[in-house]
Amino acid sequence: MLDIKHYELICAIDEHRSLKDAASALGLTQPAATYRLREIEKRLTVNIYDKRGRKLVLSPSGERLLKAGKLLLPFVRKAEAEAVMLGRSDSYIRWGVSAYDTFDTILQYLPEASFDKLDINRYNTSNLVNALFEREVDFIINTTPVNTKDFHCEKIFDDELLLTLNHKHPLNTAKNFSIEKITEYPYLTYSRAYQPDMEFDTIFRPNNCSPNTIREADSVSLILRILSMNKQYVTFLSAWVVRNSPFENITTLKKAAYSVPCTWYIIYHQSVESRPEIREVIRALQTIAEIR
Repeated sequence: MLDIKHYELICAIDEHRSLKDAASALGLTQPAATYRLREIEKRLTVNIYDKRGRKLVLSPSGERLLKAGKLLLPFVRKAEAEAVMLGRSDSYIRWGVSAYDTFDTILQYLPEASFDKLDINRYNTSNLVNALFEREVDFIINTTPVNTKDFHCEKIFDDELLLTLNHKHPLNTAKNFSIEKITEYPYLTYSRAYQPDMEFDTIFRPNNCSPNTIREADSVSLILRILSMNKQYVTFLSAWVVRNSPFENITTLKKAAYSVPCTWYIIYHQSVESRPEIREVIRALQTIAEIR
């Protein structure tokens, strides 16, 4: 089996077009590079280069190794860089956030010691759970529970999705209207993709309808700002988010026909279950939920 250094040489020769220049790029003498090249061919018992004058031309065997090297080297370098970073930051805990970026309000309720140990990584809403499973982050906050042997899922607080709009929106003064009426107005969402337990799944689909016009903004903070500026858009958002919004001209309409209960969970890998930061984040979130 070849070593990484062998694939480095093959890729360097392909990039620099000569053994001399490839050796220089790798910090080798030309005799050392020649020895390494012969070592490759000796181990595999095949010729990987054909000489054409002063040029080295890859044989079919060499082409196959070059292809493998171009896939292998970036992967190994990335893994090595990540290993170094993880080794230098093992005291930190990684929090994955998505469109509900308004969770940053919890930071003011965290002790300084916990705040200083948080890395916060942003993901598209549809990729948030996958980031947790791939161990790119240590914990997330989500409305859909996850139950596996490697992860713990704790309920934080109960909430509800409410129709949210500008206080001067026409629907705000309408006495009674259907879900179909809501679909007539341009709809703001942080994800057009299917999200379990969210409005497309729990409100629109059961009523066999969907908004006529959809505009996507992958940030709840941005959605709130747009609603504060525009009197036509509508959306469904978490009640606590709107309640803690800095915009006074945004309101919610709570009707049984178009409101849905939901629950927020913190989901974390078992390797961080003893970390005090997890408990501090939960306490901070519960504090926010109690603010009216």
